[in-house]
Amino acid sequence: MQVQIDHFLWGVPQLEDGITQFSEATGVTPVIGGSHPGIGTRNALASLGAGIYFEIIGPDPAQSLEGNLGGAIAGMETPGLIQMALSTADLTNAAAAFAAVGVTAEIVEEGRVTPNGEELRWRLCEADYAPAAMDAHLPFFIDWMNTPHPSGSSPQGCEFSSISFAGPDADRVGQLWKRLGVPSTFEKAEVFSSALSIETPRGTVVFAGNAARLE
Repeated sequence: MQVQIDHFLWGVPQLEDGITQFSEATGVTPVIGGSHPGIGTRNALASLGAGIYFEIIGPDPAQSLEGNLGGAIAGMETPGLIQMALSTADLTNAAAAFAAVGVTAEIVEEGRVTPNGEELRWRLCEADYAPAAMDAHLPFFIDWMNTPHPSGSSPQGCEFSSISFAGPDADRVGQLWKRLGVPSTFEKAEVFSSALSIETPRGTVVFAGNAARLE
């Protein structure tokens, strides 16, 4: 199965604040992407190079935030890196890769409408989050099907450099990463943390995350 890093989700309780923070840190201003119906979120995007981007994701005030991702992000005390997406056209084998480390997963189709009215569709393979200690480490997989990749239409100027993780179940999660051939590092630690390094017009910027699984 061929996979590559696709995008990173930076969770922010207020989307506008996240856009400002990213812009001030990097010198690149993300563009509004759109809302995710039923999930309670909306986003803004910035390219990190060909085929990879940075997604700032926050609650959508036009939607209910009851029991969904938007509500969970609204409850975050501070912004933080919450997840990484890997792209592949083979979601069946993606689910099998999860199963190999004891995690069940499901394949779903989602979408959103851009500010200019264009409808985007994609398919996801998401973990069912069984072993709690692994939750914050796990990626999800995305198949963009016929949708143009967002990195091509998002503001340019930043480039992905590296991603690293630490956590209580690093050994098992490391097995998953090794199986997938994803370039990242893992270290053993009592709590989850991650660090995304990107090159920007204002130098190297690191976005960190230390939140546990979002409920």
